[in-house]
Formats: sequence, structure tokens, C-alpha cells
Amino acid sequence: MPTVLGERYDAFLHLEETTPLQPLHLERADEHVPVASEAV
Repeated sequence: MPTVLGERYDAFLHLEETTPLQPLHLERADEHVPVASEAV
């Protein structure tokens, strides 16, 4: 099926090099429990 790219896509992005994504640092829920004096 022939297609006209300008009618099918909004943009074309070409990347010469990429790097893998790094995992997010997950924090436990109890690591950032505010102290009573900080909660005010």
C-alpha cells in the first residue's frame, strides 16, 4: 500500500546514536516520612 509520509506522520526523527535508559532509583515509602517538626 503506497503512502505519503507527510500525510501519515506529524514528524520524522532520526537519531545517529542512542544510549539505553537507566533504571529509576526506587525509594521505600518509609524513607521520606516527614518528621513532625518538618510537617508544619
